[in-house]
Parts: sequence; C-alpha cells; structure tokens
Amino acid sequence: MAHLLLIDDEAPIRASLREILEYEGHKVAEAGTGMDGILAAT
Repeated sequence: MAHLLLIDDEAPIRASLREILEYEGHKVAEAGTGMDGILAAT
C-alpha cells in the first residue's frame, strides 16, 4: 500500500489514526508539528 506521513499535534489522535492506517496495510511515519512534518518529508 502507501507510505503516509501523518501530522497532528495531538499524540492520542496520531496514535489512533496510525493504528487504523497500519491495520489497512499502510506504512505510516508521524510528526507532531508542521515543521517536523516538513523535515520528515525531505
């Protein structure tokens, strides 16, 4: 499936979304801020 970058400032929401996305077969990277997301994507 897809490799996704999940960005959200609330850790519990990130964890829930990550669990759902991984269950569906996606690889998930996560970041807590927009800047961290930009750094993770580059």
